[in-house]
Amino acid sequence: MAYLKSINTTKKNWELVNEKVIAVGVYNDMSMSLLAKKIDEESGGSLKNILNISKMENKIGEINYFYFNDRQILILGLGKKDRIKAENMRQIGAAVSRFACSKKIVSFAIECFCSKDNLNALAEGIILGSYQFLDYKTNKEKYTLIKSVTMIGCTKDQIQNSVSIANAICFSRDIANSPGNVATPSYLAQSAVDISKRKNIKTTILDRKEFTNIGPKVSFIDPAQADPQPTNLTLGFNYAIVNSEYNKLNIVYDVDKLLVSSYPAMDWDEDGYIGGFDEEGHQSDKNADFNKDGQQETEHTDPIYLAIFTSWVDDWLLGGDIDLATPGNDPDRQIGGFRWNDINGNGEIDPDEGEMEPTDAVPGDAAWGKYNEFGQKEVGSGSDRTIQNELDKLVHNIGMEYWYSSYFALRMGYLYDKTGKISNPTFGVGLRFAGYGFDFGYTSGEPGHPLANTMRFSLNIEF
Repeated sequence: MAYLKSINTTKKNWELVNEKVIAVGVYNDMSMSLLAKKIDEESGGSLKNILNISKMENKIGEINYFYFNDRQILILGLGKKDRIKAENMRQIGAAVSRFACSKKIVSFAIECFCSKDNLNALAEGIILGSYQFLDYKTNKEKYTLIKSVTMIGCTKDQIQNSVSIANAICFSRDIANSPGNVATPSYLAQSAVDISKRKNIKTTILDRKEFTNIGPKVSFIDPAQADPQPTNLTLGFNYAIVNSEYNKLNIVYDVDKLLVSSYPAMDWDEDGYIGGFDEEGHQSDKNADFNKDGQQETEHTDPIYLAIFTSWVDDWLLGGDIDLATPGNDPDRQIGGFRWNDINGNGEIDPDEGEMEPTDAVPGDAAWGKYNEFGQKEVGSGSDRTIQNELDKLVHNIGMEYWYSSYFALRMGYLYDKTGKISNPTFGVGLRFAGYGFDFGYTSGEPGHPLANTMRFSLNIEF
């Protein structure tokens, strides 16, 4: 676990803070944040001179610096003043943390150059940008860890919620990045106990027996959070190759289709952003999961009466460009916005080496980047989908069954599920006598597969 755990705040003059590195902001029209103006005046225009000399465009996430009064002043690009959103502040906060780590800066102060509504996003970005998973690095000393950050011009109460959320996300990243032999059920249970002790929360850990005996009653506090019960359509045939008095040989095939329409976060109206409006089509920061037409753009599923029809086209025809993210990270609710700069010249996208650069444009512009900050192509991802995506989700079963008279059966088959990464052979036997029946089935597979070495038994009685 290597990330910033808390953020300090102060209302003091910038010259009175302890940090030797101070971060201020400049918009792309060269207008400055309040603290940037003050430092520029006190330094005799040094900040403006740096901007002119470096030809800095002040795009979101762009960073330059100079020295004044024994302090290193970081100049953060804020993009266009009239288009500042919470996600922009989150990107800026993450960018300054990553910059600090790359320059071996362990402590810095940053101006609260955004509105009160966006302060939480700025603080969250600072913590998330400081995250590094170093548990299994052999030489941890070469990595710089940020030890303290002070936000100038705000109070602790204004950012406390975002600090807690960011810490929870970083903790989840640690669990996701840990190997299976470390993040065991016992480890997760102990982690829950430790958290509950710190927050004075009562926690009950269920052992195997208690968990197995949990009753069948299921209820949801919020029906909107309920997952759909899977509805399937199965079609197949049974062809008799041999059908004599004592010997019967059949070949069986069926294909299974899941009748559930499930959509990732997608840009349905092609405006380049995910949501931003309420269900009535009004611009909103709360319940902002919809577009201006009232269509939901965040992850959701269709009700069953629609899914019977839409499940045949949801993976290739419906929707738009997809808002992607790597495991352990959340989508940024915008499509693209970054361009790839092959800094090391190896022809491969390496986001950890700073090759993803934010673009100062709007969705639809020629200069707007096609990638997200993780190097995944988002612009055009909707049109890249084809009917093959739908066909890949079909589950195929094929097998043969041999009966000797009506007493004994041998079975063998093959289960293929491309999306579920299942391609396992199956075997079985059956016995029938005097109205009683016994069946045994065995599923083979590669070692470590969840279905490998699965055995099923059944007893039958005829009345």
